[in-house]
Amino acid sequence: MAPAYVPVQEAAAQAGLVRPRQGRAIAGVCAGFAQRYGWDVVIVRLVLVLAVLVGCGTPFLAYIIAWVVMPNGPYFVPAYAAAAGYAAQPVPEQPVAQQGEQPQA
Repeated sequence: MAPAYVPVQEAAAQAGLVRPRQGRAIAGVCAGFAQRYGWDVVIVRLVLVLAVLVGCGTPFLAYIIAWVVMPNGPYFVPAYAAAAGYAAQPVPEQPVAQQGEQPQA
């Protein structure tokens, strides 16, 4: 039986450098570095702000490049929801009513 969850550091180490979908402040670049290397995200953000102030904007350009290059992290579904089949069901599509047409029930 698979565990109900995987620790964040272990999952991040397996996934590589990605921008997580939870815990983002702007784009998730600082959160991605913090998760990947096991650092505190507040420290990473403070170092970035100090680097931008001292570095005359060059770290800001590096942040933008990391935003573009780093992929989004996967969506995580809790094990109990996946076991119940919630993750496998697609969202049903609803027909769109044309102008002047009554929607079908």
